[in-house]
Amino acid sequence: MTYAPLLSTDDKPSTIVKMMAEREEQLTALRARLASMRTAPQVLDLEARRMEKDARQRIRDLRGVVGRRGEAAKRALSSLLDGKLTFTPTDDKQYEITGRIVTGALVHLPLRPYVDEFRTSVPETLGVA
Repeated sequence: MTYAPLLSTDDKPSTIVKMMAEREEQLTALRARLASMRTAPQVLDLEARRMEKDARQRIRDLRGVVGRRGEAAKRALSSLLDGKLTFTPTDDKQYEITGRIVTGALVHLPLRPYVDEFRTSVPETLGVA
């Protein structure tokens, strides 16, 4: 904070009031910024929980479709895969699934048009082994 404006004027009270108002604006802006920083993690956590719930529902839906139309589901999945999937158990009772997917049929990627590698973990409770 600089006191030069205060020293260079004869109108001391109005200069002080103006400087106090500016300082109050800065404090208000900082308080708002702090509040948003506290809120952001809560919002992200809520969104992550919502997305996880949605993903679990989609997995349940997929299980239902696969159960009703097993052969068609296998053909659809096979058309997206380039080779076999590898299921590796992890220490936390999940599986790491590794494989290659064909991306050319899904999207056009000029630099890497054919395959891409993926890796994910799924809970052991999904019934895949």
